[in-house]
Amino acid sequence: MTIFHIPADEVELTAIRSQGPGGQNVNKVASAIQLRFDI
Repeated sequence: MTIFHIPADEVELTAIRSQGPGGQNVNKVASAIQLRFDI
């Protein structure tokens, strides 16, 4: 297994609304985290 190190200043972290059934809370709560970085 190869281990990669990504500097924290190159990572973008965003709270988003996850997909799927949510009942009364659908489209209201940011219930997922999106982690992005360039390769």
